[in-house]
Amino acid sequence: MKLNIKKAVREAKKARIALAGPSGSGKTMSSLRVARGLVGEAGKILLLDTERSSATLYADEVEFDHADLPDYHYETFLSGIKAAEDNGYDVVVIDSLTHAWQEFLDQHGKMQGNSFANWSKITPKYNQLIGAIVNCKCHIIVTMRAKSEYAIEEKNGRQVPKKIGLGTVMRPGTEYEFDIVGMIDIDHNMTVEKTRLSHLDGRIFTKVTEDFGKEISEWLAGGVVKKPVVVSDTQQYSYDLKDDFFNLSEAQQKFFIDACLSGKAVEKEPYVYTFTQKIDKLEKYLVVPTMTL
Repeated sequence: MKLNIKKAVREAKKARIALAGPSGSGKTMSSLRVARGLVGEAGKILLLDTERSSATLYADEVEFDHADLPDYHYETFLSGIKAAEDNGYDVVVIDSLTHAWQEFLDQHGKMQGNSFANWSKITPKYNQLIGAIVNCKCHIIVTMRAKSEYAIEEKNGRQVPKKIGLGTVMRPGTEYEFDIVGMIDIDHNMTVEKTRLSHLDGRIFTKVTEDFGKEISEWLAGGVVKKPVVVSDTQQYSYDLKDDFFNLSEAQQKFFIDACLSGKAVEKEPYVYTFTQKIDKLEKYLVVPTMTL
């Protein structure tokens, strides 16, 4: 197989953010503030709510659109993500993704037969959901519940219990699918535990605000934006000669070289030539279907 080797360039992309924390840590509000910072005042935010409309309690503080998910099946999450893409939202918030994982666990628990074999039926569905998240056309923020326990700490001369997070309630390794993973404690402070943005690594944010989203947005905007394909009404015909180019006569090879030099053809990739008219003698090399570019 031939590899396409080229200079690495950081391209502009959409954010993939996971915010985790125990109950009461402020995951929902934090995710909305980050979302608003990401897309600015004019940006469109859609929150997919698995918590019986609890997110609407924050509607006076952050403007966003809201949809209750009727169940926790992975197809429902997929439908919500697609709706966000189809309706032109700039960012979609899933609050919370943990419910999808718990639904997978429930399904697995009800299955008969070998436990390991049964996971082979569930894993493709999980992978499809994760694939939809990481390939989403919008920025995407998910919240995850964290396993929690109480630790004793001294406060004002007294020993008091404090709830702490001990990792996400998700399939192990899920956090590696995201560009940024923040763990929020019960005092609403967030530690960046995993990130592809080196300047954020290990930082602690005292109560997450829109500024965190703005910082991420500015970094993302520094990437190279891919140029869109320009569509015209010209019918073009591509001929793939990668396998046979050197079997052509010298005159035939010269024909393609001269066509490119004169602008009559474009070499889209090595030995793949595109013309605005058919070349009957090369019918067997024609890429089917023909393309309108």
